[in-house]
Amino acid sequence: MEARKAFQFAHSLDPSNLQIVIDLADLQVQTRDYEGFYKSRNKLLQQRSGNTAFWMGFVVGAFLTKSYDVCIDIIQTFRSGTPCTPSYMTQELYFIEAECHAQKKEFAAAAEVLQAGMPFILDEDKAREKEALYRGYAGDLAGSEALWLRLMEQNRDNLLYVRGLEGCALGSIAGIEAPEAASDWTHEE
Repeated sequence: MEARKAFQFAHSLDPSNLQIVIDLADLQVQTRDYEGFYKSRNKLLQQRSGNTAFWMGFVVGAFLTKSYDVCIDIIQTFRSGTPCTPSYMTQELYFIEAECHAQKKEFAAAAEVLQAGMPFILDEDKAREKEALYRGYAGDLAGSEALWLRLMEQNRDNLLYVRGLEGCALGSIAGIEAPEAASDWTHEE
């Protein structure tokens, strides 16, 4: 609390010093002051909109404050102003955007985000897993099943893929992600 006050006082003395705002944002996220973190990252972005790290911090801040619509808007604005190439950063933006839709229970939209982003996503298996889950949650069990079958071709031993197919066959994929729900014979009671 005292450190935050010191940073805020220092910023009031020297508002052009971005390092103070960067350090304050780091402190805010460490103390789980997500609203403050979001505001600090917004301030940084307003000062230096060309800095990719400030955009990413702003996205994370919006997500942590559960401002999912804002987070989606930030991602789409960032994407419209930069060339979209396959990279980990681009991939994570698609994953975060899809998760924002999922948090709002817009599972079909989440699946569509991942499908549209597939050319730019490096970990295609992870994207297909998420897309299969979102399609299943949206009620598109045929689409979900097709993705699980495609994933099974590459790794028949993956329990999530097996459970996804079982869920599609049973008419619901609810709960397939929770490993504690599976009977795990590898752990002793």
